[in-house]
Amino acid sequence: MNYKVGQVLYMTNPKSLKIIPIQIVEEVTRTTLNGSEKTYMIQFPDSKKTRADIASLKGDLFADTKELRDIMVS
Repeated sequence: MNYKVGQVLYMTNPKSLKIIPIQIVEEVTRTTLNGSEKTYMIQFPDSKKTRADIASLKGDLFADTKELRDIMVS
């Protein structure tokens, strides 16, 4: 999926019912002999401004609150 730097996503925490807002802070494109690969770095809203690769996240990601609300209600 393609995201934009600065975009806010909403992640469900698989261990609880909490919703965590995360922000895309970096887009990384790697070009190797096998082709090109795009990944994103996200930032959590904690006091340390923790960053992580979006591929390492365990929860589901939602780009808009309406879709998130529909999933949570059902």
